[in-house]
Amino acid sequence: MSGFDETSARHFVDRRLDLVGRRCFKCGGLGRLVADNATCRCWEQRTRINEVIFTLRKGDTRQPPLLNRINVVIYLNVVLCLHVFVLVFLLPFVALVLLLFIALVLLSSLIFHLLFPTRRQGEDGVRVEPALPRDDTLIRPKRPECHDLRKRTPDEAEELLAKIGRNHDDWTTPEPTPTPILKKRGLIKLNDEDMREAKKSLKDKEDDNMSIILGRPFLNTAGAVIDCNKGKVTFNVDDKEHTVYFPKRIDKKRKMDNFNFGEVFERETTSTGRPSRTATRFRRSYNEDVIAPSFEPEEDNGVPNASSFPCYNFLSNAGLLDDFFTLVNKAGLAAYVGDEREQYYMLTKIFVESFKFHNKHYGPTVAFKIYGDAITMKLEEFCVALGIAPVGTSSKIKDNPRVLLELYRGITNDDCRTIQRGKIRNIQLPAIKYFAYYIATSILGRENTSNISSYHLAFLIAALTGETHYHLGSLIARRLSNRGPIFGGTIASRILAHLKLPLDSNDVPLTPRRLDIAAMKSHHFITADSTSDNLVYKMLFADGDEKEIPLPQPDLFSIDREPWSRSKEEVEEKMKIQGFHQQHDSKDAESSYDYTVTYPGASSSTYPEHDPSSSYYEGATSWAPWD
Repeated sequence: MSGFDETSARHFVDRRLDLVGRRCFKCGGLGRLVADNATCRCWEQRTRINEVIFTLRKGDTRQPPLLNRINVVIYLNVVLCLHVFVLVFLLPFVALVLLLFIALVLLSSLIFHLLFPTRRQGEDGVRVEPALPRDDTLIRPKRPECHDLRKRTPDEAEELLAKIGRNHDDWTTPEPTPTPILKKRGLIKLNDEDMREAKKSLKDKEDDNMSIILGRPFLNTAGAVIDCNKGKVTFNVDDKEHTVYFPKRIDKKRKMDNFNFGEVFERETTSTGRPSRTATRFRRSYNEDVIAPSFEPEEDNGVPNASSFPCYNFLSNAGLLDDFFTLVNKAGLAAYVGDEREQYYMLTKIFVESFKFHNKHYGPTVAFKIYGDAITMKLEEFCVALGIAPVGTSSKIKDNPRVLLELYRGITNDDCRTIQRGKIRNIQLPAIKYFAYYIATSILGRENTSNISSYHLAFLIAALTGETHYHLGSLIARRLSNRGPIFGGTIASRILAHLKLPLDSNDVPLTPRRLDIAAMKSHHFITADSTSDNLVYKMLFADGDEKEIPLPQPDLFSIDREPWSRSKEEVEEKMKIQGFHQQHDSKDAESSYDYTVTYPGASSSTYPEHDPSSSYYEGATSWAPWD
């Protein structure tokens, strides 16, 4: 530290020692500075003063270690004092202020309620607003005693009736508050005793053209029959019937909703009001959740129907066998399709009628009966018994899900119908359409094989893409739980074999069905004049136009080529190349076409080996045999 000033050092040391309270108790000072040292009459301070002066001479402005520790202690003491002050004095003061504020609010609320008490409706001094009558209510007020005709003299009764004739609302006393009740339409029946005196007063004035306005208390006294439909009032007095007609018939507005009279209104049934025959007839739902009409569980659902199996001869002749098995394998139905065991009458009937599906969030189950045995099975075990992989979501399919709707548009060449209104006939590729018919008749077991549903499309999307979005086993379980025509014999037989239960010896087997050429004609899959050697496919387009195309057509109808539909222009171009339509429309064209393919090792009874040439393929080489 340059320019060391001893006077400044003395004042500095004096100030430092003052701060820490280190002055000498005897002399009360530091003495005087002499040369390089500072002398003090107090021996205890000499060493510390020398340390301070030495530090200042060396240029070190840091405080001595002792002074640093003392400053920290002082700082901590000050902070502690502040905390103690806040905790001891400030917080209790804030809490006290809050308590005083709450007490003030409660006290003001109590004073307000004491000065302005709240009274409910009906108490003295409180005005009760009457409820306005609605169109669907009847106002039935209580009868005041002063209007009781039995307590009046004939003159008073006559005067009262005169007032009624002038204005039905002009009373000597105000009406009580009306009480709305539910409207009951019909004829009002009033007892005779209360109306005898009134009839006597009206006897001399009775006139068919007289305007009679009946007030509400008058109607409530009883004694007459008021026919609102015919516009008349019938008085039954002394076992005699007297009728008074209204001058103008009351118009029935808004289906009599404006009527304020009557207790039970019996509407006259007109010829146009009777339900039509088509309205009373049951209409089949297109919803996939109600594939068949629903009946009560204890109701007999009829005779069981045998499930259908694929006809491999038809598929081979149509050139669809490979594509069909491709769809089956992608959908994971190879074990299901390959198992064609027998179906039985009572087994199928009891199994399907008692089948229930419980779609629990954890562990969905199915319940059914095998003859007389009630069985509950997990959904996974049910799928294992059928040979179906238990994958996918088992939640209920919502209306028109996007993925299924896009699939339907893709396989029908942009048919604009919704899923519930779609048709299986609109599917264009024959292999996909045949697979859809097999699902409907064998797996889902539908009697109505015309309409398509979300269940069909869930199987089709698994067969075409190999992706199982929906739990196929849950779809089968939902279908079986819907009451209706009984199908599912193959499912019942597989469950019986899986559980290793004995078959009833008295049960009768069902005759199996196949999707052969006759069945496909009934589905309008092929033309009515098609034969096993000449299969003509009926292809329907979205605009309603239909083309007849000979089968097989492996290049045109292959499912390996997307999209899974064909445009009309593409089909016409293909047919123009082959020359089919020119030959088909010609008068000299033959009525049949031979598209026989030679299969090595096949018997001549199944695949007759005729001349493969035909008028359609005139001038073209015959089909080469398959290797």
